[in-house]
Amino acid sequence: REGEQFTTGSITFKGNVLLTDSELEKELKLKTGDIFSRDVLRQDVASIMDRYDGLARPFANVVPLFNIDQERKTVAISIEIQEGGEVHIGRINISGNSKTRDKVIRREMRLNEGDIYSKKALKRSYERINNLNFFETVDVVPERRLQEPVMDLNVKVKEKMTGTLSVGGGYSSVDKLVGIAEVTQGNLGGRGQLLKFKTQWGGKSRIFTVSFMEPYLFDEPIWGRVDVYRQMQTYDGYRLYSDGGALGAGKSFDEYLSASLRYSLDQSVAKDITAVGLPYVLQQQLTHYGTAVTTSSLTASITRDSRDFYLDPKTGSRNALFVEYAGGPLGGDPEFLKSVADSAWYYPVFWDTVFMARGRIGMVGSLNDKPVPIGERFFVGGSGTVRGFRYGTAGPVDPLGNRVGGNKELIFNLEYSFPLVPAARLKGLIFYDMGRAFDDGTSGKSTEPNRISFSDLKQSYGWGFWWLSPLGPLRFEWGYIINRRPEDQASQFEFNIGTLF
Repeated sequence: REGEQFTTGSITFKGNVLLTDSELEKELKLKTGDIFSRDVLRQDVASIMDRYDGLARPFANVVPLFNIDQERKTVAISIEIQEGGEVHIGRINISGNSKTRDKVIRREMRLNEGDIYSKKALKRSYERINNLNFFETVDVVPERRLQEPVMDLNVKVKEKMTGTLSVGGGYSSVDKLVGIAEVTQGNLGGRGQLLKFKTQWGGKSRIFTVSFMEPYLFDEPIWGRVDVYRQMQTYDGYRLYSDGGALGAGKSFDEYLSASLRYSLDQSVAKDITAVGLPYVLQQQLTHYGTAVTTSSLTASITRDSRDFYLDPKTGSRNALFVEYAGGPLGGDPEFLKSVADSAWYYPVFWDTVFMARGRIGMVGSLNDKPVPIGERFFVGGSGTVRGFRYGTAGPVDPLGNRVGGNKELIFNLEYSFPLVPAARLKGLIFYDMGRAFDDGTSGKSTEPNRISFSDLKQSYGWGFWWLSPLGPLRFEWGYIINRRPEDQASQFEFNIGTLF
């Protein structure tokens, strides 16, 4: 009769060889003694098929048979399984790439023709192609061949504009009104190379950069990059003019792990120095180096990045360690060692919402009797650190109120994002930040704590919007300081282009 409940009786398996009964039972939510539910059983059958999918048996057939006892109101279930044979990859067909060369897509595939089928590798192939950011849509569609244990893969993409010319303005918490002009080609000649020219000017900074990157040197998973820049940054009591460049290369060791080496050469000149109220750390720098400082450094890094989509991750993590050595046999004026560890984790929650947790710690120290240049110190406060604080104010400040930066930093960020207009890729977010830059006292005259302490971390909270625009991710955020000091403003608006963590 309709609405009559039955109890689940015994559950048995037939035909399974690759997986034992106990292994299959772990895939079942429906247990003996539970109220029988066809919906739950349907989910269990799908879970078993997924398990065989992971064993290169995507054509496994799983059929539940029922033995109904009307008198006892029980349903005994016999799950019959035809495991099928191992499936191999046949042809990989690529379509829709009118500009991008086939090899640019094929080298991101984690499955090659003739390989044993793997659901995990199929998913990762999609993620890697999507992370190229060359296409509006990416579909990797398996197609079974009749009467053969072979599966073809149809990779269908839709090209998007990878070259951009943008001239505009905006608002930055550091520079206030900002002008930006940028020419970028992220898929130069359809070869996957990056070429970018960018200039940015605001109330406190001028920046011009040229960058070129080849992601596959000699058709191997080795990337090479060249950067050249010129910039001016206004600090408390002076302006810093910098010219420099960097040459780097990196290699992937497995699906998620990579390492890189980068050589940088920078010449910075302090100008427009005020006669009074000069930050003590800059006084030290001028005493030891004069107004011009040449820094020659080598940075080694190791990164494990398992995010599903770099521009808008929903799952996975990014963990990185950077160690920079300057001076000594490399030449230049200062000799120091700088280390930074950064870890961000992403967790899908429900309804396409995502929780992110991030931690960062950094240290820098001189290897001789000269100070670390002020440009190499840590300035905490503002976007990417502790939102709600102005740039550098969540760290050491001298008695005159000058932001002097620290030789240590500790930062934590928690963020929860949720879709507002999914079709427009517009999301809302709320966040809680805590962190601070610390100094060990060598810079002198600092009124702030000089040792890393959780109780001394600055705290803030806030909300904002995130939009994946044609120019890249845009973030609009309002931060509010917790337990603010009299010199702190109540809130701070942040506007940024690009990914934050």
